[in-house]
Amino acid sequence: MAAYFDYIAGSPIDPRVIDAMLPYLKEAYGNPISQHKPGQAAAMALQVSREKVAAFLNASPDEIIFTSGGTESNNLAVKGLLTVHDHGQLLASAVEPHSILKAAESLERWGYSTSLVPVDSNGQINLLNINKHLNKYTRLASAAWVVAETGAVQPIEEIADIVRSSGITFHGDATVAARFFPIDVRAMNIDALTICAGTLGGPPAIGALYLREGTRIQPMLEGGPQEMGRRSGKENLPYIVGFARALELAMSERQERFKKMKKLDLHLKRRLSEISDLVIHADLPSRAPGILSCRIDGIESEALLMDLDEAGIYATAGSPCATMLHKPSHVLKAMGLSEEQAASTINFSLSWDTQISEIDEMISVLKPALDRLKAISF
Repeated sequence: MAAYFDYIAGSPIDPRVIDAMLPYLKEAYGNPISQHKPGQAAAMALQVSREKVAAFLNASPDEIIFTSGGTESNNLAVKGLLTVHDHGQLLASAVEPHSILKAAESLERWGYSTSLVPVDSNGQINLLNINKHLNKYTRLASAAWVVAETGAVQPIEEIADIVRSSGITFHGDATVAARFFPIDVRAMNIDALTICAGTLGGPPAIGALYLREGTRIQPMLEGGPQEMGRRSGKENLPYIVGFARALELAMSERQERFKKMKKLDLHLKRRLSEISDLVIHADLPSRAPGILSCRIDGIESEALLMDLDEAGIYATAGSPCATMLHKPSHVLKAMGLSEEQAASTINFSLSWDTQISEIDEMISVLKPALDRLKAISF
């Protein structure tokens, strides 16, 4: 029996979303900027989708910029919002995704600076540290609402209040948080927000950046007039339609999904607690359910994952980007773990469709795999 535990990195598309996309993959191929009837039909579908995404966020349709996903949205936000200033500083936490931190590195080569706020052992930002790191050069602050690797939940509204009360633009990343929490950009008092479809049962590689009306941004892609001149390039209409449908379903089924995820998370945590010496990271009541990072010191996660993979159990170690770079997780290091501890970490992320039997199957494979690895490591 195969069991999949990597839903944050990649998830199946909901069949209802596929049904919504099919007409735009088959016969509705007009370009939304064309003036003929197929183009006008495409433009109407694009506008309806924009309105649905805006409704999900309690935003205006004109405040939605479609992108190719979370990475592009984060890059557009960080680079585009900071480079409207001739100089200045980005404030971010040490546990931000690579799409924020790598964008910050590029900005540093352009003459801007970055200040990283440290986190505690649970990967959470201390609000006092926000105030300590804000200064007269800070022009932009960015924070991920939920840390994808550990499920740690940041006090995003409080961070936004501190930042914006200082007259500084604030960007939030809700790529993961949108799976769990309702979003109201008006009430949250933020200037920009990243969301994407892949974690919500939508198609991969499609996302959006909410940009508060009147907020200046420098486009990163230039060319045509698409997205009101803020992001050139023909819109990926089939995926945008699927994105909008996925958000509709997420809104209507949020409570049911959260309840299922909470139940599954409790079962996973209970079964993992049967394993001696296993440590769960960011083990707080506020941790987003269905995202669990854990380790057993002295066991290399790479070897453990190979054993699981051979048995049809699919989990991961660290973030996908860090794994591809063969580097220890920057998130775990920021939380105070050593490189050896980070190398002993495995991550499980669940779906609302995960079955209790899949978790039990994983545990039945995990326990003997750990026993074998412990026997050969001493």
